[in-house]
Amino acid sequence: MNSEVKRILEAVSGCIGRNIFIYDESFLLKSLARRLTKNAIENMSAYLDFVTDNSAEGAEFFRSL
Repeated sequence: MNSEVKRILEAVSGCIGRNIFIYDESFLLKSLARRLTKNAIENMSAYLDFVTDNSAEGAEFFRSL
């Protein structure tokens, strides 16, 4: 898992107050790809900014798991 993905997952975990690292890495990566597509975000860096600025997206990410 690259550092950018790890930072996104840490941000999501912080938003929801739960550790999402218990999920399989490939499952998390597929879920992350779906969230990028759903929000029309083209790269991980932009999604990291989005989830950091929008705690509701962290909750949505978790609900999508």
